[in-house]
Amino acid sequence: KTSQIWELEKLLTTAIGTNRDYECKMLKICEKHEFVEPQIASLRSSLRKLRTDCSTDQMTIRHLLDNFDNLLPVVQKLLTEQRLCRKRNIELMETVQEKQNDIVIRDS
Repeated sequence: KTSQIWELEKLLTTAIGTNRDYECKMLKICEKHEFVEPQIASLRSSLRKLRTDCSTDQMTIRHLLDNFDNLLPVVQKLLTEQRLCRKRNIELMETVQEKQNDIVIRDS
């Protein structure tokens, strides 16, 4: 019976030592967690802000694309009108030049 008591005491001592080892490991893990948790929270906050910014940027892009689609026909029409006006201007300049030449010839 004494040997059983000694054996139980030995097992108990081993268990207490193992328990202390686990407590030390657990404390180290808790310290690391306390160190890492604020960084994780900061990353989560940054991610939320990034998602919000991305969503806002996507809405802006959609709006700009809509504006582009609306403006493209107008711009194309204005460019066509500008080309026609340039052509008409060149024709008028040629006519003016001819008339001036005619006047010079007539006056000479």
